[in-house]
Amino acid sequence: SAAPIQQSVKPRSNPSAAKNQKRAGNQADLAFQQSTFGRELVNKVKKGAIYIWAMAPGNSGALQQAWIGSGFIFQALPEENAAYALTNHHVAKDTTLMQVETWDHQTYRAEFVALEPGIDVALIKILNIAPGSYEVNVLGDSDKVQIGEPALAIGAPGSGDSVNADRSDPFISFGLHQTATMRVVSGKHAEPFEFIQAWAQPSWRNGLGLQVITNTPWRFISQSTINGGNSGGPLYNARGEVIGLNHAHFGAGSVLTQNENYTIPINFAKNFAYQILNTGKYEIPWFGMDIIFPGHY
Repeated sequence: SAAPIQQSVKPRSNPSAAKNQKRAGNQADLAFQQSTFGRELVNKVKKGAIYIWAMAPGNSGALQQAWIGSGFIFQALPEENAAYALTNHHVAKDTTLMQVETWDHQTYRAEFVALEPGIDVALIKILNIAPGSYEVNVLGDSDKVQIGEPALAIGAPGSGDSVNADRSDPFISFGLHQTATMRVVSGKHAEPFEFIQAWAQPSWRNGLGLQVITNTPWRFISQSTINGGNSGGPLYNARGEVIGLNHAHFGAGSVLTQNENYTIPINFAKNFAYQILNTGKYEIPWFGMDIIFPGHY
């Protein structure tokens, strides 16, 4: 009898599946690269970021925790065991006692040196802090930042309902110690409506002539999420330079301000801080007017 004829059948190739597999591999490589870059950037800058507890007298006169905020160290004073840091005016403005916590959970007393509500910036001095216990953040140039650049926000966000908070310690019951969010700078402008919207909030008004954000021509808008407690914290570029102070998040309260995270450009803060440190005063040209709404003053 004749032997059976054997035929070899080659598997049919699927170009579409191969292309999808390659694309998935590239996306995984990109995600890994981005996560590695993010971790390296956080480790590079986190020792300069600080967590601020602002204390004020309560109704009984005793000190109580009023609010929390964030900030960053930008100048060391090793001969004094001290350091200068920046935060928001609305974090430091009414405090009578300020305490700072560094990346390693060490706490230090701090005092405010100067406040400027017009750009929502405050200069503070951290006391009795050893030089090796922190790192100085490098200040960048906010005028050179381009839309689409990576933006890393570090701070201490949270709320009174924060998950897994240790309620036995009133100092940490409000929020998180240090978090990082990273996306991109999505804008370098501000619409007049948004300035008016923020200014009109009662919690932002500080009396005639002291309204915040009246001397800030523009601000960054970023996709790097910030919340209450992030105020005053740094926004870093891809090189680890501070390009601004995070100060407001409007969320989804309006169709015009969905997920808009606002940052004060660092050049405004640098101008303020170095004028104070070098001359003891802050002077800028300004032209404008105060508006008084009946019933508020």
